[in-house]
Amino acid sequence: MFLKANRGWLVLAYIPLRGEFVSQPLHLKDTRDNRREAKHIERALEDARRAGTLEAEFARRFPSSKVLARLGVKTELKPTLGEFAHDWLEEKTASLTPATRYDYESLINVHLKPHALAAMRVSEIDDGTINRFISDLRAKTKRDGAALSPRRINMVIARLRTMFATAYRRKLIESDPMRHVVNLRQPKSEVDPFDLDEARRIIEAAPGWERAFLTVLLYTGMRPGEALALHWDAIDWDRGLILVRYTESRRYGRGLPKTPGSERDVEMIAPVRGALQEQRARSQLKGALVFPSQAGTAIDLAHFRARNWPRILTRAKVRARPIYQCRHTFARLAIEHGDTPQHVAAQLGHTTVEMVFRVYSRWMTRPASGLEALEKAITHPSPKIGGETAGSHGN
Repeated sequence: MFLKANRGWLVLAYIPLRGEFVSQPLHLKDTRDNRREAKHIERALEDARRAGTLEAEFARRFPSSKVLARLGVKTELKPTLGEFAHDWLEEKTASLTPATRYDYESLINVHLKPHALAAMRVSEIDDGTINRFISDLRAKTKRDGAALSPRRINMVIARLRTMFATAYRRKLIESDPMRHVVNLRQPKSEVDPFDLDEARRIIEAAPGWERAFLTVLLYTGMRPGEALALHWDAIDWDRGLILVRYTESRRYGRGLPKTPGSERDVEMIAPVRGALQEQRARSQLKGALVFPSQAGTAIDLAHFRARNWPRILTRAKVRARPIYQCRHTFARLAIEHGDTPQHVAAQLGHTTVEMVFRVYSRWMTRPASGLEALEKAITHPSPKIGGETAGSHGN
């Protein structure tokens, strides 16, 4: 057997199957990298021919080949990636929150299924195929003409990693192509918290329930959706804790928090306790929600973000930033005033301190330097050692 090119596409020719010599298109363009991949396939088939397993190897690599159908070779077709993605998502549904399932479904339906990759058998896909798919995503534009962000593309890659790991575990593929696929480099998300003076001005500029709501966000690190889902029975006044067990979503209403680690007990410092006690007088008789709308339902965060939040920042004379920076503000202020990374991570709902060190290290107090002894030894050498230090001649 040998490799040839036909109108710019690679074909493996002169393959001995059932007394015939057949050709098989590889569906790879004639490029240097693809020729390397094609040579790998050719060697695998040659090894199988010498081992007497050529037909099985050919059927495994090309299960939908017209050659197999013509020769009457029965094969067990592996699912296409689109079919496998659908089944994978259905299996995962029970362990996903509605919001997360919606995100996964959107990634699959919008970016994967319309692409030719979805029609390929999972057993036919290699890292080169995946990388070409990623290149297509990078060239893709949204409705407003903007390119897909590296973060969005990396989210698609993350889902593919999970799918192919599952396919490998179930022996649908011999190797996992995602091991050789790297994520796109993406810019770090901007962490731009308020300082303590700005936080105080924001709270002072907010009237009524808004003041209590923002006090909770700024001084507990709770996500806005977690605060809006808060019920009065989740506040433990005796122990000074807020029990975070739910989050509020505009699309799905009240549901489980973002991650299992997000279910946590948040400590109330005095300003938070005071703000909630004031809010208790305003809203507890209206129902179970700590921050209800006038209709008694959960407040629409998108509405608050678009209208209330800019008004408050303007009144406070504070530079505009997204409301999510309140969560970063708590972490910054706690670290600046001596709280431990471990405790801050627990308050935020992170299971490790890695993120705290990575994101908030600039506000950590540097440990006292221990270099004085080294400096003294360098600049004032011991008589036993002798010698002169650099600069001792005034150079």
